Order: sequence, then C-alpha cells, then structure tokens
Amino acid sequence: MKNWVLFFLGTLAYFLNRYLNRKDKITEPSLIYWGKDNWPELLFSLVFDLAIMFIFMDPETVIIIDKITWMPEWLILPTKLIGSFLIGYGGGLGVYKIFKKKVKYEIDKK
Repeated sequence: MKNWVLFFLGTLAYFLNRYLNRKDKITEPSLIYWGKDNWPELLFSLVFDLAIMFIFMDPETVIIIDKITWMPEWLILPTKLIGSFLIGYGGGLGVYKIFKKKVKYEIDKK
C-alpha cells in the first residue's frame, strides 16, 4: 500500500512542480485551466506509470541494489518504496519530454 501512495505522491509532486514553474505567472493561477491544457500529458503519464508500477510491484521483479559499486555497504534502502516514488515523478518527466519533442517536431515539419 505504501508503494502506491508513494507512486501517486511522486506523480502529484511532478505535476505540482510543473504547475508552480509555469511560464505565465502574471495571470491568476487556475487549476481548471491547467487541467484542460495538460490533460493528455497527465493521462498518458498515469497510464504509462501505472504499467511500469504493475511490473515493478510484481513478486517476480527482483532488484538487487547492493551490487551497485558506488552504494555504501552500510546503506540499506527500501528499493520498492524509493522506486515507486521515482516512477511516479520520473514517468511524468519522461512523458512531458516526449510530448514536448513531438510538438516541436510537428511545428518544425510545417
């Protein structure tokens, strides 16, 4: 359960960060306008991130971080909890980069 909460917190953190760093900070902020403007990215990000989370949370998925040479031996981390948050945050970041690149490509194509 904690994994899913951290996943959604990661997703929320990423999109809140996007909202706080919007270009037009002069006009009154509106979550409704932001939602209408960003719903495709948000929806695609959630679908993509949920798929990764289902794979990540599968009992057959094994991630052994103690083989990472730069990790101190004394540091033991809850890999699935950290991964859940990073999937939520990083998935949104990746989706936005893909959408931005696609839009730029379509504009440049014209």
